[in-house]
Amino acid sequence: MGSSFSTRLPFYFFSILVFFCISDVAAQMPCTFNIRTNSEQINTVFNSVVLFNDQYLISGIVRSNAYPLNLGSEIYSVDSLGNYELKATALDSTRSIEAWARQSLLSEDGNFYFTGYSVASDRELLLGKYDTTSDTLRIRTVQQGIREGGWINGVGIKEINSQTLVYGNSTISEENRLSNGIVYVVDSNLHTVPRVAIQKPSPSQVVIQDLLSKKNKNILVLFSESESGTQCEPYIRLHIREYDPTLSLYVREFSFNDSSLISASNTSLHEAPDGSVYLHAQRLTYLNTNPRCNAANYKDPRIFKFNDTLGLEWERDFTRPDDFEWESRIADIASTQDGNFVTAYSQAIPADSPELTFQKVVQIIKFTDQGELLWRRLYSSFGESDTISVDNKIYDLKPTRDGGFIMVGESRREITNFETDTTDAFRQRGWILKVDSEGRLNPSCLDTTVSAVGYQPTELVGGILFPNPTHDLLNVQPRGKWGQHLRFSIIDQFGRVIRSHRASIPFTDEINYSMDVGNLPPGAYHLMIEDGQQRWSETFVKR
Repeated sequence: MGSSFSTRLPFYFFSILVFFCISDVAAQMPCTFNIRTNSEQINTVFNSVVLFNDQYLISGIVRSNAYPLNLGSEIYSVDSLGNYELKATALDSTRSIEAWARQSLLSEDGNFYFTGYSVASDRELLLGKYDTTSDTLRIRTVQQGIREGGWINGVGIKEINSQTLVYGNSTISEENRLSNGIVYVVDSNLHTVPRVAIQKPSPSQVVIQDLLSKKNKNILVLFSESESGTQCEPYIRLHIREYDPTLSLYVREFSFNDSSLISASNTSLHEAPDGSVYLHAQRLTYLNTNPRCNAANYKDPRIFKFNDTLGLEWERDFTRPDDFEWESRIADIASTQDGNFVTAYSQAIPADSPELTFQKVVQIIKFTDQGELLWRRLYSSFGESDTISVDNKIYDLKPTRDGGFIMVGESRREITNFETDTTDAFRQRGWILKVDSEGRLNPSCLDTTVSAVGYQPTELVGGILFPNPTHDLLNVQPRGKWGQHLRFSIIDQFGRVIRSHRASIPFTDEINYSMDVGNLPPGAYHLMIEDGQQRWSETFVKR
């Protein structure tokens, strides 16, 4: 059974933040940008991104702040300069339509497919198809056989061996919380045909987390298995199963043992040119000793390397000693043009501020095929006031044609002092970060002038500000021998400190701070950085 409808016009208007590119600068280096959707009335989350000609297509969800909080699917396009546009939105007043695809795809015929789920009286599989020629979005839902709470969920969608495959899980017993891992073949009209159903002998919940087509045409299926009746992370096991090209029979399987404590969330596979396979996952640590569920919510992002026969070669932990093990989110792994690899993850770092117990940052790392760390870049954000932290969560990462990388996710505003700030506590904004081949965000096309403030290596401390002038986000990159504890202050033309933020990330790596200055009145301001012993300031213009 199924239902479908099409929509062409978006339901909401988004403020468009445009960065003009200077042609001579653009010719010298690839464009990079750091942008967030700007709206007071809706929440947006970007879940997946694909390359489309000289642009990027992004799928995600949209939600109004007003009750009832209807959720819909949305498609955005972003050009190479960072200009973004809402292409299509699908909403239904009777149900939510959530494009929570961990993976989406651009098919050979130029159609953009994504998946997720729809919730009304029960949860249904959601399939979406955006026609890039006609700018139309079609949504189809597929019902699960079990009613009254039964559900079916699409995790991702890929094109493998000339077939479009959607994967996830479906309920077989709601009462006992049993589910099978599923793979469906999807045709151009979004109709589905079952291809694989994975179930374990003991009663369990099975979810297919990723599919990977190997160079020999075999297909790897990454799936998780948890004990029936509990969703405690320590009882989840992760498996990699290799099937033949038709998904009819499997050749071999690798399973993490019961004591591995490998989380099933945010996991995916990547094949290297030599046929080896990389898995990004998270290793859990215990918070307490409850005998039934150890509440293992702390997660360390890890990279695992397997040979072409699924033999485990190595495991690497790329977290820093001062990283706070909490709610790590890992994006995909991408190959670099020089034969290495890049991945990114969001994680919390302890803060010394009484208002903020931790800062949430995105870390981008580059590593070799032997697991050696080559470099690390950190991206942190401040909100509209000193009592607001910004949690940048990253959901997808893709390599770009110019050798750089593009990442999408959500920028969630979290208020830390509700007595002094009464604004909406959990506004979500779609977040896009495009960096160069070295993981850096550069002034380049971001800057609307040729006078981005530069740091001279002869100076003890300094910084770089861009874009300048700015409409929304001001990127700040401290340079030099700063101390660990920094204060960032915005000062108006009368010498008044109108905003102040504290950060406490050791400067052992390159760090980019983005400050939300969108609510400042137009005019000239000074940004001052100080660490208790040193001070540096520079002027910027808010348009």
